[in-house]
Amino acid sequence: MKTNRITVWIAGLAAFLLPLWFVPHRWCERDSAAWFRGDEHLQAQLARGVERLVTNSLSRAHFNGEWLFGTYLLAGFGFGQRAFTLNLPEFGNDRSHIPVD
Repeated sequence: MKTNRITVWIAGLAAFLLPLWFVPHRWCERDSAAWFRGDEHLQAQLARGVERLVTNSLSRAHFNGEWLFGTYLLAGFGFGQRAFTLNLPEFGNDRSHIPVD
């Protein structure tokens, strides 16, 4: 009886841990090749989603205070990265004047 209980416990633990080990990895790696290639469509889609979140959802009460600050800060970082990776002809492609530390 005790061996059966241990076997069931080990099987239950394995049934819990195996998906926990594999599912997040597989979920996060989808479209990773396109992200690393710098796919403009994926980046624009993400930027539109963040913009929609920032403009539509920030009037809710749970975004007051610290959440509001953090959301605007991280959205600004993301938009800045996106602008930095674009090749805008009016600014030229020479970025040697930007300090990188």
